[in-house]
Amino acid sequence: YTSVKPLGDRVLVKIKAVEEKTVGGILLPSTAQTKPQGGEVVAVGEGRTVGKNKIEVGIQVLATVV
Repeated sequence: YTSVKPLGDRVLVKIKAVEEKTVGGILLPSTAQTKPQGGEVVAVGEGRTVGKNKIEVGIQVLATVV
């Protein structure tokens, strides 16, 4: 991910992998799998400027987000 950098107040999130089987070991068909809605922050932009004030992004790299 070194070639992609978020601009402004954007963040780059790596989505979690899809679980192919349940905790009990049952394999799920692709139609029954749900899309992952969480991930890990890989990169954070510099923030944005409103007037003369600079607003920082309030999240750190490696944080888990939904």
